[in-house]
Amino acid sequence: MKLAIVTACPNGMVTSVLCARLLDAAAQRQGWSTSVEVVDVQHPERQLSEATLNDAEWVLLVSSTPVDMQRFVGKRVFQSTPAQALADVDAVLRRGAEEAQVFVASAASAVAKNAPRIVAITACPTGVAHTFMAAEALQQTAKRLGYDLQVETQGSVARARR
Repeated sequence: MKLAIVTACPNGMVTSVLCARLLDAAAQRQGWSTSVEVVDVQHPERQLSEATLNDAEWVLLVSSTPVDMQRFVGKRVFQSTPAQALADVDAVLRRGAEEAQVFVASAASAVAKNAPRIVAITACPTGVAHTFMAAEALQQTAKRLGYDLQVETQGSVARARR
């Protein structure tokens, strides 16, 4: 089976890279062929090519931020969150292989491009974990409401000020 894994997390590249590596390793243990993309707006040239996406049997999108879905029109896509993927990579892969649905462009996609853009900053003096938990909760809510949200985490800065 050929799988395209795409991860995107505005909390920083660490979560995206970690999810990508764990999912890639788990998929390869199952004998699947993988192509991996960690979304990085600073490096759009690192995107999976159209040919690679066309060659994939399905796409696993692990994201807590809006992603341009036009690239996936006509492909079987399964969406998950970084929290779900990190909790059980094998279960996410299993569900994805079974439940991936052909993505069809809709009017909702056009609306998302015109969504209000919000920037939030999270910080917690007691530790970085709370900062990332708050960021993920904000992202999930914003996504559900159709907002384009960029979250910056300030965990280490908050501790430095104490």
